Amino acid sequence: MNPEISGDGNTFICSSGGWGAGAVHIYTKSGSTWSEQEVIRGNDASWNTNTSANFFGGDMDYPARTLAISYDGNTIAASTEDESGGRVFIFVRSGSAWSHQQNFGFGQVSNQVAGNLFGRSMAMSSDGNTLAIGAPQFDLANGAQNAGTVYIFTRSGT
Repeated sequence: MNPEISGDGNTFICSSGGWGAGAVHIYTKSGSTWSEQEVIRGNDASWNTNTSANFFGGDMDYPARTLAISYDGNTIAASTEDESGGRVFIFVRSGSAWSHQQNFGFGQVSNQVAGNLFGRSMAMSSDGNTLAIGAPQFDLANGAQNAGTVYIFTRSGT
């Protein structure tokens, strides 16, 4: 489930499902009432063109490994693990509408190899413009296995 709540306390996210049915659920608070605002499904072909990552929201039969949310709740990151080593998907909210902004994964990140568990850990800055993504089983060039690494991404523009 991996719940996360925005710093302002008005947006709550959690994951559900597994292979082919994974999703991130987004809830917002109005007064003292919480309601579901959006469900982002991994098998949505409008943004997910990688069929091997269609278990977004889960690693095989497990929920999403990691979720991250900005302070204001307008940017979220969700990771999933797949045979290529892992992917991270970024979504942004404008008003009450959510849209896919970007993803990071195999072939898009230097030195990423299958099995390094890219996305197993994440931390997002309060403004949502900086994202640290961990890969705990990254092997170093000196031969140190599973030494791990952290990738830092900075958003420019909107």
